[in-house]
Amino acid sequence: MARKSAQAAVSSAERSRISKLARVSILIKKSSFLSSYTHAAAISYSGRRQKRAAVKRNLFRRPQLPVFGGRAVSCCGLLGSSSVLRHLTEMSGRVRVRTNGGDTICHGHGINSGGTVRRSSPLPNAFRVLAERLQVTRLPPFRPSFFAADSSAKLRGMDHFVGPVGEHSARVGLMERWLRVVEMDAKGRASMKSDPVVKKLVESLKETKRSGAFSCSGTISQTSSPLEVSGFGPVKLPITSGTVRKLRELASPAPYGKGTETLVDPKVRKTLEIEPAEIELSASFRAELERVGDEVAKELGLERERLEIELYKVLVYERGGKFLPHRDSEKHPGMVATLIVALPSRFRGGELVISHDGRERTHEFAQAAAGTGIEYAAFYADCQHEVKRVASGLRVCLAFNLILKPAAKTKGGTKSDADPALVRAISEWARDRRDAPMVFALEHHYTQDGLAPGLLKGVDRLIHDQLIAAAKVSGCRVHFGQVSRHLSQAAYDDDFGYDRYDRWRSRRQSEPTDFSSLSIGEVYEDEIIVDGWKDAQGEPVGLHRLGCDASMLISTQPVEDWKPTSEDYEGYTGNAGNVLERWYHRSAIVLWAYDHHFEMIAKMGVSDAIELLLAMRADLGNTPEELLEQATGDCQTLAEAIIRRWPTRIHQFGQSNSNKNGWMAKFSDELVTFDDPDLVGDFLRMLGQRDWTLPLTRFVETACERMGADEILPHLRDLVVTEIQPNQYGWVAIEGLAPRDAKWIERLCEKHQQLGIDASELAELLRLAIDRWQKEAMNPKHSSVYIQSDKTWLTLCRAVLLLDNPALIKRVFQIPKELPLSLTSDPRFQAGAAAELRDWSIRRFGQVPQAVQTWVADIVSKLEELTQEEPVRPTDFTRDAPIGCTCEHCRSLKAFLVNPTESTINLGSNDYNRQHLSHAISVNKLDVTSKLDQSRRPYSLKLTKTTKSYDEARKRYQQDLKLLAKLR
Repeated sequence: MARKSAQAAVSSAERSRISKLARVSILIKKSSFLSSYTHAAAISYSGRRQKRAAVKRNLFRRPQLPVFGGRAVSCCGLLGSSSVLRHLTEMSGRVRVRTNGGDTICHGHGINSGGTVRRSSPLPNAFRVLAERLQVTRLPPFRPSFFAADSSAKLRGMDHFVGPVGEHSARVGLMERWLRVVEMDAKGRASMKSDPVVKKLVESLKETKRSGAFSCSGTISQTSSPLEVSGFGPVKLPITSGTVRKLRELASPAPYGKGTETLVDPKVRKTLEIEPAEIELSASFRAELERVGDEVAKELGLERERLEIELYKVLVYERGGKFLPHRDSEKHPGMVATLIVALPSRFRGGELVISHDGRERTHEFAQAAAGTGIEYAAFYADCQHEVKRVASGLRVCLAFNLILKPAAKTKGGTKSDADPALVRAISEWARDRRDAPMVFALEHHYTQDGLAPGLLKGVDRLIHDQLIAAAKVSGCRVHFGQVSRHLSQAAYDDDFGYDRYDRWRSRRQSEPTDFSSLSIGEVYEDEIIVDGWKDAQGEPVGLHRLGCDASMLISTQPVEDWKPTSEDYEGYTGNAGNVLERWYHRSAIVLWAYDHHFEMIAKMGVSDAIELLLAMRADLGNTPEELLEQATGDCQTLAEAIIRRWPTRIHQFGQSNSNKNGWMAKFSDELVTFDDPDLVGDFLRMLGQRDWTLPLTRFVETACERMGADEILPHLRDLVVTEIQPNQYGWVAIEGLAPRDAKWIERLCEKHQQLGIDASELAELLRLAIDRWQKEAMNPKHSSVYIQSDKTWLTLCRAVLLLDNPALIKRVFQIPKELPLSLTSDPRFQAGAAAELRDWSIRRFGQVPQAVQTWVADIVSKLEELTQEEPVRPTDFTRDAPIGCTCEHCRSLKAFLVNPTESTINLGSNDYNRQHLSHAISVNKLDVTSKLDQSRRPYSLKLTKTTKSYDEARKRYQQDLKLLAKLR
């Protein structure tokens, strides 16, 4: 009744408006930060186990509610921030919201049984704001089948933020979950094909795709004796049981392949086979096979002049014989299909079931089973097929490999064959997405050897010809590649915590292959790569792995509908598990624009791209003059792509990776030989944003020598002032002046006259560097800058002394006095740097500059003050007691410390009090050691006084004396 009342309350006008605006549905899925107990509580409202199971199925299923066009919003994670909702509602008024986070959306908490929103209820902020933004006062009536425990206490106060991470997505905080805009298909399922260009490409391929057959069948004219078996003689038709009994003596059990192994297991394959070397086909039967070859080539779209029919085996299936679903391996180079010829011999069962791309075809061989005729069936080798169990009788057949001989020349489409719609879509993609390849997934599976234009099957040949023709018009390169996708997702069984151990232990023991009963949760990892590269002619090329995302995959079958080649599930184990791993493999034709080729090379790996660049530059000397300009331009384009793809290398404490091959240094050495100041500027700006570790001293010096300081100095100023770019969270990894920048500045100051650098311009550059260093040193935020600041400052000191600029000298030596009390302003910390700078000055100038003398004198004065009095060893057991806590136990501790005669004491009657005392000792750095005394009950903390403070003071005093002696 309540549902009917709510339904009547929604006027038809409002229903129409809501239909045009939005259909809002809520889906709660398990989130990794909520415990299984919370979810168990969510379904504990019913005492009946059967009811709970029904609720759980609803809880984890995808709601198939209609979507009225437009975008859908899938929120993986919390949807609890008004800023997130603003982002959603600003994108489109027609949205569908799904959340698999853990926010509080409960039956009876904001949604009535009729689906109406109760404003007075504690509805979650996100859902309420969304409803208000969409001006929805009532939802279209539906049965709310989604429940979640009230976890607001856990989630309240969590930080949320939104930042741009792509054209159609925003990042949501907490566990790095994502808010992503996707398209919905007619069934309400999410699809990654939101890009309009992708839609055009898919539609163009669908026009190309025809109802290509993956198998065919027919009959063969019967001869009295089609074959002769060595050691037996001619085999007369129909085959009798007596003939088979004699053939059995010549046959052996047929094996099958599993990975790299060859096994014999009658549970998988129960068949006898006779090797082809023992078989001789009659001339009349060979003639019939040639006719069959004509028919098969026509039906499967194979080139007849290249098609060879090669006998593989004679297969004998007795009663109970079978072969479970499998795919044929390519037993011969160029093998594309399999031909099965069933000889007449009475049997029942033994059907050949072939499946491909969601379609299935069954060949019963009725005439052969009746003993009245010869039949054949042919199918592509990559099709999955199965021989059903032979119920009775004897099933004898010949298996042939269908092989395509190498083509004399690859046939590709011409420009005149190009589909205009496909050309426009490819050109638009290449124009707008320079770093994104077009990965056209093929329908058939190919091994690495079989992935070649002359061996493509069925509709793949048509797709290939269309793409080749369109690529010629749109200026794209064509490659073949193997696509691998690894998808890792949360997955839960229906019991969801009940009997999970027993259930999944039994499932592991039985090695399940069907995980359809699992409820799929959030995506942990989705990695897509393309490798196994070949050029347009099918020849291997030395390209490396290329990372992709689902938006780059173009397939007539949605990526979400691809069937995994393997799956693995780890059930609940207490602290981990509930993860479903899936692997997908498809062959593909990959396109990218000629103009973007080097961008793809750099995307595959910067180190390999640098190796290619060095080889190309080395080969310029052997390039004909008419091709030299193009080759030089290619080197320039590749260098620019490498700069754009340069990795982020910002390491704490100033440490850089070993860079064993030195490929980054090789690139900088080669880049300067381009003699292009703008290219140098691009490189330096990129380094300022992403790389603090690459040494630049030699690079900067050489650039000034080759291109002139006037051309390079503006780019060096940009490098000094360029800030590290914040990450997706808005956090800057490091600030200040890179130590390597201080080093090349010192070199310029040392050689500014030889390099023709104006002293005033160099002084301005040095001033900018000092400003940037001092800004961070005054308020250090990053430990790497904090630790390295003294070394960087010392380098800047040498630079100003080399430049001999009085104003900068005065300023840089004034900085230690202005700094807050820290490592850099500590005279003990400065003493080593002062001694080093003094010794360097003597070597460089033959004397110590006045500024250095003054600095050293200040440090000596401070050290003399610190060493005026030698630390005195305590004469009794009185110790300092700077304890702020006034609890009973701390008062006892304080009394113990000031007692001049007491050296040990036992305090703390329980674990909490003992921990509190230990914390007080540690925080206040008291001269006391503690040890748990278990000699009697209750246990207590045995405290013993030490001379730790005196020992440390004595050690510092000795060190100060050594520093003082070093500076005097």
